[in-house]
Amino acid sequence: MAGRTDWLYKLYRSHEQPCFCFGPDLKILWINAAAMKDFPHVAEENELAECFPQFSFTGLFSEDKPTSSSLQINNKLDGQDRLEVLTFPDPKEGSLYVGIYYGSCPFHLASSGNEQGSVKLLSYYIRQRMTSIFNLSELISERLVEREDYESAYHIRDIERNCRSLLKLSYNFNAYYTVSDENAIYQTEVDFHEYFTPLMNQAEMILAATGLSFVFDPDYQNGIVKLDKVLFATALLNVVNISYLYAQEEGHFICRTEFFPDEMLLTMEDNVTDYEAVTTPGILDVVALDATGEPPAMKKMCYDILQKTVELHGGQCIIADNHPGVKILIRMKAKLIDNDFVSDEPVYTSKRRVGGKLGIVDIMLSDVTY
Repeated sequence: MAGRTDWLYKLYRSHEQPCFCFGPDLKILWINAAAMKDFPHVAEENELAECFPQFSFTGLFSEDKPTSSSLQINNKLDGQDRLEVLTFPDPKEGSLYVGIYYGSCPFHLASSGNEQGSVKLLSYYIRQRMTSIFNLSELISERLVEREDYESAYHIRDIERNCRSLLKLSYNFNAYYTVSDENAIYQTEVDFHEYFTPLMNQAEMILAATGLSFVFDPDYQNGIVKLDKVLFATALLNVVNISYLYAQEEGHFICRTEFFPDEMLLTMEDNVTDYEAVTTPGILDVVALDATGEPPAMKKMCYDILQKTVELHGGQCIIADNHPGVKILIRMKAKLIDNDFVSDEPVYTSKRRVGGKLGIVDIMLSDVTY
């Protein structure tokens, strides 16, 4: 076990980027360009086939597209230092073509199918696979600690941290949304990396300082799993910032949180968001601005991500017409975990206020009893 974790640890440290992405049953989803150069030798030296029997070496470096549900990696690097990965996750979901770039674009999606559907599918696909890794690494680490193999346990934790970094990439790719005007329908690029990174940093800093984490059992069958607090807070803050920070003085944004013994209920509402714009499927006009000064298409993506994140973790997210504005109800099976490192001092105070109301983080922290 120690030898395998040492090898994985070394791969993850290459170029200070996550080099490996695992899927269910330890299937390998992709390897970055730096790791690819030495991969054949490393695989043979570490008997990768025995470590990961589900991994197929057939056609690993072939340029032919796979014809079945499998993974193929194209080792042809062009001037942009691009590593192409072909994935066919499930015939029911449809196929994906993913390009991973190491340059100006950190993660780029291209698809021959519906662009909007592919964006959602890829994001969901990555998060779903990474959730299984978190659960697996948690279990392995606990067993290693019981055996007093602390070094291997540390390596497993390091892998988990890098998987979390990869998980964030599910939001950090450039997506394409359909734009329409009076004369044409075309594709426009939406830079997820630029838009979400500040919110991720904010959410991570705030929640890391509080030491809070949510634990819930979505169906009482698969045991207790951890809700990724960075993802949840990011999705939440993303919606909140649009309504809250861009609201007019006469507008309002209200947030209420309630914690029960095994459930969290969060309600948000404003009177500026165009309900039809964020809930109507189909072609979106990203040129026009709504009352908040944001493109409806961008706002729709924010709501989509919030809904998917909540639903992925077994919760319920309802978006309703507030006449005017939008009302969001989030209900999740959850409980707060006690943390000895949580300070009694306030860790964050909102600097932005609209109509004298507190921000989402102030409200969440004020509702928590340490």
